[in-house]
Amino acid sequence: PSAPFRDFDDNVTVTAGQWTGRLASGSVKWGSLSNVKADLKVAHRLMEPEEVNTMVAELSKVELFDEDKDSVDELPTYEFYLFDRQGLERKIGKRDANPAEFAARQKVRDKIEPIWRPILEERITPLVNQQYPDKCKGKCQACYSLVRRYLEDE
Repeated sequence: PSAPFRDFDDNVTVTAGQWTGRLASGSVKWGSLSNVKADLKVAHRLMEPEEVNTMVAELSKVELFDEDKDSVDELPTYEFYLFDRQGLERKIGKRDANPAEFAARQKVRDKIEPIWRPILEERITPLVNQQYPDKCKGKCQACYSLVRRYLEDE
């Protein structure tokens, strides 16, 4: 079987916002369509190991990840939204639509927001705007952010 990620260029060092690091461009095969590929960029160490470890530790306390069906493969999503500009409590089919679950999950969000918010605003957003100047014109920003859980038995 062929690797899903292919054709990566050599890493280049870039600076965007508060982040300086290595960036590689490549492509990924799109599902079972052998002739369709999506271009992508991989930013090495956009998050520092201690940031990852802290977020994983806090997110491991979340007992109930969303398990609605994924729109692509219809398998459970196992996701946890960090934010949504339209409002988390309005996401139909998600656990946050239940006020009690929203309140419980918000405590985790509040605890990790000081970690992920600067990563999004000071690293990811400037990097996206830099890498896609024709499309973004300096105005791209995230509409939502989520974390997906991947366990061996799921």
